[in-house]
Amino acid sequence: MKTYGRVKIGQDKRSKRKLKKIKPELDRAKKRFLVLFITHMAIFIVAYTLLITLVFLLTPQEYFLVDIPVSIPLISYRVGEYYRTSIVFIAFIGFMLPHYLFSRIVKSVQSSIRTE
Repeated sequence: MKTYGRVKIGQDKRSKRKLKKIKPELDRAKKRFLVLFITHMAIFIVAYTLLITLVFLLTPQEYFLVDIPVSIPLISYRVGEYYRTSIVFIAFIGFMLPHYLFSRIVKSVQSSIRTE
């Protein structure tokens, strides 16, 4: 497998002319990545806001706090034998779980490719 590193740019005239030729393409790529990042963040914020709104609207008031068998640090507290937490935190964990699993799969595939 080929690895790519950072190419040093010389300070001579030839290197500066080459850089001047590709600068518009680099600027365009930076703008596209910025638009992609902003779009990704906007989709995440809208999806998360929709999730929280639906949880608040669809969950009856008496079920807003739920008992769970295990402690989740910083977001649950002990009540008798069980721990109690807000349903919003449970929904957020469910919202982030696919992203976490996907990133773990990608990391394991990348590490197996590097070792080959």
